[in-house]
Amino acid sequence: MTQDLCRMGGYCSTRDRSTGHPGPADARQFCWPDERHGQFAIGELVADWVGLMQRIGKDAGRQGLGGIPTARAEAPIPIHEHVEALTRQIAWTLDVWAQPVRERARLYEDPRGYEHQGEQRTRLGVAVQRDANTLSTHYSVLLALDVVEYYAYETLEQAEADGPDAVVQLVGLHHQARAVLGVTRRREKRDLPCPPKPHGCGQSQLGEVHGSGHHYYDSTAGGWMTGPNIVDCSHCGWWCTSDEYAVYAMTFVPPGIKVAA
Repeated sequence: MTQDLCRMGGYCSTRDRSTGHPGPADARQFCWPDERHGQFAIGELVADWVGLMQRIGKDAGRQGLGGIPTARAEAPIPIHEHVEALTRQIAWTLDVWAQPVRERARLYEDPRGYEHQGEQRTRLGVAVQRDANTLSTHYSVLLALDVVEYYAYETLEQAEADGPDAVVQLVGLHHQARAVLGVTRRREKRDLPCPPKPHGCGQSQLGEVHGSGHHYYDSTAGGWMTGPNIVDCSHCGWWCTSDEYAVYAMTFVPPGIKVAA
């Protein structure tokens, strides 16, 4: 029986570093670390979008017309055209996938409604935030979506994709935004190797990626909260929270494993 591979492809965190092949997938068509990362990345798209908009506004204000002053006869070239296109693609893609998720989850509130041109940016920002919240809060619904027909941003032609495809699209946009904004994730080695089998692989040094803390919506607190960072094995995907790792480092007992009495 052939093992299915993670749908995250080149973005797969458990891919073979020598060949680039994605790691083995679970029932939802992703390796476990990437299934978790998909929800985190979607939640981060709001901050990505805001950061890109700020990048446009800062430089456009400094240049006056958002172009490069030139003495040549050619018209000035907008230096942030690709950034502005990325903000539109993020908003478009979030809206495309929030609609079927909202229908499947029976959420009837429509976050759009930016018909008034003078308020377009403010209302679009609200739509981006609500769409991202919808997709992250109802992430399991997104993963379970069957094939959906939609209009692709790049070509405006009709295309088909399912829930896992949507997750890959959204994670890809998150990585593109991080590259434009110059945000890098710092991975630091931890003191212990991966636990031996059957818990882990015992073959690789554990690492903690700063900024990997998962995001979740806390209705009591009325907003998005950030959980602890994740310590994981890049070889087999074994993972634990940074708090669990602190206990593991002192006791050498992998999380979830009880010491015999």
